[in-house]
Amino acid sequence: MERLRHTLLHHQVYFSSPASFNDPFDCKVRPSFDGSPDQILAYLTRIAQMRSGADADLPRQQVEGARADPEYFEKVYSEFLRTGVPGLGVYCLSERPDDILMWSHYADSHRGICLFFAANYIFSDCAVERVNYPRNNKYPNFNFFTASKEEQIEAILLTKAKHWEYEREWRVIDICGPGLRDIHAEWLAGLIVGCETSQAKVAEIRRLASRREPALQLFRASQKPREFALSIERI
Repeated sequence: MERLRHTLLHHQVYFSSPASFNDPFDCKVRPSFDGSPDQILAYLTRIAQMRSGADADLPRQQVEGARADPEYFEKVYSEFLRTGVPGLGVYCLSERPDDILMWSHYADSHRGICLFFAANYIFSDCAVERVNYPRNNKYPNFNFFTASKEEQIEAILLTKAKHWEYEREWRVIDICGPGLRDIHAEWLAGLIVGCETSQAKVAEIRRLASRREPALQLFRASQKPREFALSIERI
């Protein structure tokens, strides 16, 4: 409810760290480490250029480390996954407002709420990217030494196991890290209240929504009478 207050009254949403995700495979895709001597040298040269003026000995140390340890770059990548990726902020969205599992996993077992965004211009000042679900359930094929930044982002942050395909997920990635981020008020179009949300919480949500400008559309999820499904209806 505290985050909902921030969203409704202060026009802010919370970007999570990948370290908090419920899928232990998420954002931990591993690349191929097959590289020719020229490719390895080109990679180290890029690192040297990025760090110019910092530690002048680092490229030399990396070359020596790579020569002494065949698994050197795998360790470098593992450290990046351990310390670099958790420092990113990710906002997760779905195309599906009526999926039973989504409500169970992410909305307090149908007792929470779902934010309903205006799809035409949501996060228009950020990159909103679709998550990929490989049909063969294999990691995407990208190379540690030659992959572009875009290929790395797509592989690491925008690839999940095929088991999660039903989520139809999209992601917004913020290099500034997890935390509250301002949004434009008009991006949020409405709220959907879960089918198990208490009347007291619904009343509180309605009070909060009534204090917001512009006004929001309010909906409630309900169980369909003769099937394992939800219907979404305007309150």
